[in-house]
Amino acid sequence: MKRATKIVSFFIFSILLLSCGFKITNKGKLQAYFQNINITGEKRMTYELRNNILLISNKNAKDKFDIDLKIEKNKTNKIKDKAGKTTRYSLSVSAELKITNVDSQRVISRKITEKSEYYVTKNYSDTIKNEKNASKLITQQLSDQILDFIILSIKN
Repeated sequence: MKRATKIVSFFIFSILLLSCGFKITNKGKLQAYFQNINITGEKRMTYELRNNILLISNKNAKDKFDIDLKIEKNKTNKIKDKAGKTTRYSLSVSAELKITNVDSQRVISRKITEKSEYYVTKNYSDTIKNEKNASKLITQQLSDQILDFIILSIKN
């Protein structure tokens, strides 16, 4: 009797877990093709952003767009100790995005800013590693926001 109860409860639990699903709704098939993507700024960030934008581009789409993206990276001292040495930096990246519809010449623009902080360590190489990690994090956040904005603005 106990074994039958365990088997039945196992199957019910399995069915409940399988029926629960998550689906990304706004990253569906985009009907847009990005002809020209002009990105100015730091090379590593521009390369990654360009590739992420091209991932959502569809060459068979009837709507064609041009994208201009200007990236500015700013590193400032966040916290200094008693001796005047910087112990934490603040990294800020701002992007000015301009999407132009090739056919209708409709222009949509937005400015997006992301910030992150990183600590200075005793070893210079570790500090550089912290800066690269902060830069990667900002690039990913910036990419997500840019892609979401492009998808939402083109669908409307």
